[in-house]
Amino acid sequence: MTSSIRLGAAARKIRRVFTLGGLRKLVTRPSIVVQNIRILLFDVTLKPIPLTEQLKTANNTLNALAETASLAGHDFPTEDIAATGSASAEDPDTAELGELFKKWGSDKSTKHNYHIIYSAILRAKRTEPLTMLEIGLGTNRIDTLSNMGLQGRPGASLRAFREWLPNSRICGADVDKRILFSEERIETYFVDQTDRAALRNLAGQFSPGSFDLIIDDGLHNSEANTNTLLFALPLLKATGVFVIEDIMGTDQPVWQAAFGLLDAKYHCEFVKTRSAYVVVISSKTAGNRISLR
Repeated sequence: MTSSIRLGAAARKIRRVFTLGGLRKLVTRPSIVVQNIRILLFDVTLKPIPLTEQLKTANNTLNALAETASLAGHDFPTEDIAATGSASAEDPDTAELGELFKKWGSDKSTKHNYHIIYSAILRAKRTEPLTMLEIGLGTNRIDTLSNMGLQGRPGASLRAFREWLPNSRICGADVDKRILFSEERIETYFVDQTDRAALRNLAGQFSPGSFDLIIDDGLHNSEANTNTLLFALPLLKATGVFVIEDIMGTDQPVWQAAFGLLDAKYHCEFVKTRSAYVVVISSKTAGNRISLR
């Protein structure tokens, strides 16, 4: 009952935004958006309401916030590496990473062209002792959400990164404990992206500022992605990058709102790839904006 009351209050706030007075206040005091989205998205507990309804409500709310942002003329950047168009696709380091993904059975360079993104982020320092984390190992257990099917090869991308980054520490995490493993320079952990306590437990395994790259390739929905965003940012090095794979175009308003919250400190952009969008977030203070062209 308490959650339903809170949700009703949230809906009333959204309706007030679209009055003449609400729009005037939004334009003159844009910090209100930040204040209210923190309440609506991050601080409200909606456990008695089914997850599908939570996601629908959150997406509708953020659609409205994205519309108000567009009134102020805010432009959310989108890079495009779809199909041909990117010179880095022919770079030897990029081509090598693509072949390694194929070799180990990852779809990051076959179904997708994500190898271009990861090469752009890491190729200049690939021989350095980097540390990276990928959430989502690619389970082949079909009783697990967001599985890769019976032919999936768990840990494929971790092994590809290990071979491409010869001096790096490679970490992975997954909700399916049956596929966790440990090999030379690879270690894996349990995490449930829908459970913030589980994400906090995983974060506790590392010091703040540990990672050069964190990838979210786990449970592809806005709840899991936003939970992982909050988990990942404190763990990035000053020059680190956070990448969220497989974002559908319909989720773009969610990320427009998140970008607005992060805008003062981070470079945030959508990257249009062969088959989906990817979110790329990096620190402004480090001056290390990733060029994908």
